[in-house]
Amino acid sequence: MDNVRLPEKWERILGSDSENSKFNLSDFYLKIEGLVAENESSIIPRPDLIYNVFRKVEPQNVKVVLYGEDPYPRRTSANGVAFWDEEVVCWESKTSGNSLRNIIKALLIHKGWASYETPVTECRGIIRDKKVASPPEFFENWLSQGILLLNTSLTLSVDENRKMKKHFSQWREFQFEVLKGLHSCGQKPWFILWGNKAQALKPMITDVFGSEYEKIIEGEHPTFQYQFLRKSGGDKHYSPFTEIIDKTGLSWL
Repeated sequence: MDNVRLPEKWERILGSDSENSKFNLSDFYLKIEGLVAENESSIIPRPDLIYNVFRKVEPQNVKVVLYGEDPYPRRTSANGVAFWDEEVVCWESKTSGNSLRNIIKALLIHKGWASYETPVTECRGIIRDKKVASPPEFFENWLSQGILLLNTSLTLSVDENRKMKKHFSQWREFQFEVLKGLHSCGQKPWFILWGNKAQALKPMITDVFGSEYEKIIEGEHPTFQYQFLRKSGGDKHYSPFTEIIDKTGLSWL
């Protein structure tokens, strides 16, 4: 499965040729091939998109790693980039996923254009009036700035929910190697950890970058807007992007 592999620049920093590394990339590829082969029709995203985000951001350009949890549970939505719902080609598109809708609302709130009580239909009108980029352009803008949109587990099996833990455990060593690779090439990115599964990676980050590493932002997962709101103590004008934009200095909208 030659198309189910990382770009060369990422392969070079993952320590597969290092005598001091227990991680072997060739062995890892075989492990993931085995995971996919168990039931390829149920694996999300489709195999050639598993490493898609690494084709869009080169390691030397990473300024932020934004962790999600696992891919959208629909092949029409999951494209190997965390939070990017491929079903949503324009802001009027219908989708059963909540994360993207709550992310864009949080950005509108940051701008002072909405609150958490603003209906979705009204948010769409604001997006049109403010000429916000289409969803694909929106995510490409993030990626072009060096925002690596990375799920904690790069795969899931929609027919085998009982095996979700297996997917997360399979990708754990890979996530550690990505962190070591970024550190080895001199990167000191911000890490944004949304949700419990992403926050479980914090010990790995501090192990690699040091216990005093301060470029970590933790928050709730955007599946439900009340989760984003929880950190605010009920302030309906709170947005997690206020802290994120202030600290990273990047353009998120």
